[in-house]
Amino acid sequence: MAKLALAGETLGHADRVVATVEGLTFARLAAARGDMTGLGLFIALQNQLAELLDDAGLFDSGDSHRGESLAAADVTVDRVPDGSMGEILGAYLAAAENVTPDAMESAQHHRRKWGGENIG
Repeated sequence: MAKLALAGETLGHADRVVATVEGLTFARLAAARGDMTGLGLFIALQNQLAELLDDAGLFDSGDSHRGESLAAADVTVDRVPDGSMGEILGAYLAAAENVTPDAMESAQHHRRKWGGENIG
């Protein structure tokens, strides 16, 4: 389900935002179980949702989700097993591509929330 959302597929009659949010839910569950693919999807889908929110003119919400994507990627870089770095790094670079000062502030907030150090 999360992979379909990342690919931009719709689930039934849902639109792309709904499909992304649903995919994000499944990715979050997989990531919580320690699944590195799920974690990579979580990061990528957070960024995809940020882009969709930006397209709708909801820039503050987009920055918040982009920041969470950056923070999640940053937190996991030191924790991923060999062979999983490509997914995390690709998702991180996609999130960093359109980073704003507000997104960095959001990333710092999420990083502190998880007990990590500040980003940047």
